[in-house]
Amino acid sequence: MEQQDKDPQVRVLKKEIRLDVIFSSLWQHWRNEKIKDNGVVDTESVNLLSVKYLAKLLVYYFVLWKYDILQKRTPYLAFWMKAYACSLLSYAVLSFIPTFAFRISEVLGVVEVAIIPFLIYTVRPQAVGRAFVSVYCLALLLYNVFINELFTLNLS
Repeated sequence: MEQQDKDPQVRVLKKEIRLDVIFSSLWQHWRNEKIKDNGVVDTESVNLLSVKYLAKLLVYYFVLWKYDILQKRTPYLAFWMKAYACSLLSYAVLSFIPTFAFRISEVLGVVEVAIIPFLIYTVRPQAVGRAFVSVYCLALLLYNVFINELFTLNLS
């Protein structure tokens, strides 16, 4: 071992090949693959034509169409719509960085929780509006549970 350390070629190789950098990059790659395998986040691609994204766009344009009716019910609608638009826009604009696009979109899209119940007031009679909102929320829940596999069931 001591003779190898005295050899100038071995010393150069030890300086040039930084094992800590190699191992840390391998660790990072393994960790990212593990996250993808566990289904935590899809880091592969962003689908701008997914059912969920198109449903959000449909809700956004529907609220814009019925803006005057909803503005009478809540003074915060202008802010909510700006945040919702930024959510939809960030998902599309940042699609080249899938994880970042998804997370920023979800943070800004929290206002959807406040916007969706107000859709009840856009349809008359209100029972139809309530049914519409209930079906929409149930559809999103089922989409997240079965398509995005929110829960995994092991029956064995």
